[in-house]
Amino acid sequence: MNASAHNNIIYQIGRPYEQHSSINGVREVLILAHNAAFLEDRIKALPWSAALTPAAAQAHLDIGEVRSVDRGEPVLREGASADFVYSIADGALTVEKGRSAGDTQIVGFLFQGDMFGVVHDERYSYSVRATVPCELLALPRPAFERICERYPSVQRAMLQMASNELAGAQDHLVILGRKSAIERVSSFLLMLSERNSRLGYPAETPIWLPMRRADIANYLGLTLETFSRVFTDLKRRGVIQAQSMRHVRVRDVDGLRELAEKC
Repeated sequence: MNASAHNNIIYQIGRPYEQHSSINGVREVLILAHNAAFLEDRIKALPWSAALTPAAAQAHLDIGEVRSVDRGEPVLREGASADFVYSIADGALTVEKGRSAGDTQIVGFLFQGDMFGVVHDERYSYSVRATVPCELLALPRPAFERICERYPSVQRAMLQMASNELAGAQDHLVILGRKSAIERVSSFLLMLSERNSRLGYPAETPIWLPMRRADIANYLGLTLETFSRVFTDLKRRGVIQAQSMRHVRVRDVDGLRELAEKC
């Protein structure tokens, strides 16, 4: 298998054959997953995996595809037919919307366990691209909707996902409503730190920032120069510590919260 084919591998769950297919104009290879443990691990990445009955889990296995995508590769495009629902098994993605000026606005970042592609009409209302190499569990929308109708646990999880998505949109509006750049950057880092806490990670766990600094600045409504200046200032204050290019440890959560709420 050549490198370009490998970049678009889809592990077709429950189908013991290999074939070629074209999805969204991209040539991809469908191959059988290597073993049952591989598939089960990907199902566990579903946000509602703990609530799945064995029958519901098998239903996901029957319809699901594990897709590998490269950094920068588009997963779905705004305005395209909403054919699939996705859950992130590994990696991170960037969510963006087109603007009337012809450029794009970053409206969110997605991480392992997050879900996207759930829409109320027939077309996606946003675009999503891989921030880093990712593995996604893709579920055909019609089949997934039938699973939602059949299994109450999945319905409840979908309601929770909708609530989380609304909360994320509200968080973004709150961040953009902050007056100063340091409030915006502090709010963003605090949001990611609190996400770590909700997932049960220890307080000293660094924040993972796989996205480009320019994308973070876009999300916050700042120039790259302003974001870099504020980030350096937060390090100087001792509120955060950069452990690598992609990992930041919050050293003073209370101090960060104070800066986020008023400066």
